[in-house]
Amino acid sequence: MTANASSLFVSGFFTEIGNVSQSVLAKVDLIGSDKVDPFWRPEIGNVDDVSVVFTLALTDDSLFIGGPFQHVEGQIRAGLAKLDTVDGQLDLRWSANVSDQNGYPWVYAILIHETNLIVGGAFASIKGSSKTNLAKVSTRGSGIVNAVWNPNPKHSEGLGGIGSLAVSGTNLYVGGGFSSIGGIRRSNLARVDLLGSGRCDISWNPSLPADFYPSSIGSGASGTSISGSDYGRIETVFRLDDSGNQVDDWSVPPNSSGGESVYDISVSDNGAYVVGSFGTLGIANGPGELRRNGIAFLAVAGAPVLSRETNGLIVILRNAVNGQEVTHFRITGITDGSLWDPDGTHRLEIGDFVTVAAGALGLKFIANGPNGGIAAVSALNQTPGGAGALESRIEWSAPSVPIFSFETNRLEATEGPGIIRATVRKRGLGAGSVLVSTLGITAKHGTDIDQLPSQLLQFSAEQFTRDVFVQMINNSEVESDEVFAIRLHDPSAGATLANPAEVIVTIVDDDNCIGISQTTTSLPTELQLPARGSLQVTLDQPLGQWRLVGEPYWHDSGAVVQGLHQSSSYRVEFKPLPNLQAPTTRSIFIYSERTRHSKSSTSRLRLRGAISAFCSNPRKSCRQSPWCVEAPGRIELASERRGDEQSECGHLHC
Repeated sequence: MTANASSLFVSGFFTEIGNVSQSVLAKVDLIGSDKVDPFWRPEIGNVDDVSVVFTLALTDDSLFIGGPFQHVEGQIRAGLAKLDTVDGQLDLRWSANVSDQNGYPWVYAILIHETNLIVGGAFASIKGSSKTNLAKVSTRGSGIVNAVWNPNPKHSEGLGGIGSLAVSGTNLYVGGGFSSIGGIRRSNLARVDLLGSGRCDISWNPSLPADFYPSSIGSGASGTSISGSDYGRIETVFRLDDSGNQVDDWSVPPNSSGGESVYDISVSDNGAYVVGSFGTLGIANGPGELRRNGIAFLAVAGAPVLSRETNGLIVILRNAVNGQEVTHFRITGITDGSLWDPDGTHRLEIGDFVTVAAGALGLKFIANGPNGGIAAVSALNQTPGGAGALESRIEWSAPSVPIFSFETNRLEATEGPGIIRATVRKRGLGAGSVLVSTLGITAKHGTDIDQLPSQLLQFSAEQFTRDVFVQMINNSEVESDEVFAIRLHDPSAGATLANPAEVIVTIVDDDNCIGISQTTTSLPTELQLPARGSLQVTLDQPLGQWRLVGEPYWHDSGAVVQGLHQSSSYRVEFKPLPNLQAPTTRSIFIYSERTRHSKSSTSRLRLRGAISAFCSNPRKSCRQSPWCVEAPGRIELASERRGDEQSECGHLHC
């Protein structure tokens, strides 16, 4: 798959997609209908009516496809073709046919680099130019083959082939079946220069298992990840550093279905996403097997952020990239001093783990001299195998620098002419500044929110919080919820960022028939309370329904909503019924240990036996009202109806 801002392009072995009869290749609308474009239907086939597309690459207005096909739109296109992204028409000018092998033009992998298409497969020539398995072709004009660039991967026992490609800067990572590339001995995996003649990098020579065949490659800021298997070995994902040394070994263990493999890898700043046919994922030296059905995130722990606070504590924080996958920090160094928990009752030693929450509260360091300090690494769990390799150090005598982050990583707001506020927090001593700006994800600047240009936030030494404001724009369009991000970036010299450095904001549409009107704010990840609360509402009217404000669907009497946070307020509303007076929306507060609610006389409603209302003063002490029924872990709320009395109740289980 590949996508641009408006469309998703999908290829594979299918004959129907989105209830539309279409095979091999399809285009899905990402903005309007979210449906398959029925008019985008390029015809792809072989002489024996067998067709498939293995790989896709996208430019601004063109989609390049690769596979063992021989015809596209009735024109000869052996292995490669260029299509228009709008109407799916074949570009008649661009042609780069590859030579056939065993009757098919095998193209397994393509990617875009600047104005060139890098082509990997099993072929001896492309567009009449002698190129073995790997070539560079211009994406423009007629598709001229670069005559100079020729890595020339070969296998000693035959033609071999290239099955996977990844690019990082001017480096191209190639995987497949070959024993040499550019005359240099390499076993199935190599790094070559994307410029010049495409020379093999002799300094990058991974020592992977013998006969290891890479099925997919991903490269990014966290390193290069390779998936594949060798004969008799289960599918494995390796992460390699910039020198080609193996850093991680993630295994996909066999399960009852068999055929476990990884099809694709996408590398991010803090790990790798893998997709394939597997049911569990085993992390070497980790906490054991994890259930991951077909998709998984293999996290990489980056270096933590250390700060010296005014109260004499050393704070350890996640860096701006690492998120919830980092659960602990491990102390790797203590020099010229001792390290304690905040109250000084428990001494920490080298090798000890501390939780993210404990690191945010701070650790007490008692220096014995001017060179005292500590070092720590981030960890994915409380095991040595889960600890990262990138270390951060702080010296007690070194000046503390400002560290900027948001106080929360998620916000929600109801659509309307309102203001969204996000709070930026500064840790550490001294003055500093940081830039903040908005990034539209599905929300659009000028339609849903006012664009926030890069705004400079200046902090004096005495300032520790500042607010950022984003103006929402109300519109009458019925639409799904919109999402945008508020980001911190470019801190001043000496300052740094910590997690969360980004707030994801969801704008809940107010123009649908559901009538959503709730605004909530989430807590920072490390401070969130367990979502163990649940709410059950029982109504005496069979037609009556209820829901938490913001939910898309109404619940029948007796239904239970689970996953609610304790020590949080939730608003409950009731569905209006014909000829009956609807009760007003009421607030319910979920206590962490026991719940006490009362009912005041103001909640007397003329409902004619329809729906009850929750109490209007939920925090009032039970001893102050005769209407209250108290029990540990639940609430019962009484109400009256006109003419006679009848009890109705809602139960809250904590």
